[in-house]
Amino acid sequence: MGLDPDLWFGNVENAAAEIVGRETVQYVSNIYKYYVAYELLAEHAKETSAAKSPAAADASAQ
Repeated sequence: MGLDPDLWFGNVENAAAEIVGRETVQYVSNIYKYYVAYELLAEHAKETSAAKSPAAADASAQ
């Protein structure tokens, strides 16, 4: 098909949709979106807790 096998969106995604159907590909895409959202949320929570820690307050006071 002339697509990049190492690139999901726009490449493997289209080939998989032809083979297994669009519903399965949509499911995988939704799971990936949740994964990205949770990773960003975890990173944000980590940064927020680090900013609120006493060590961070001491460092900013100096």
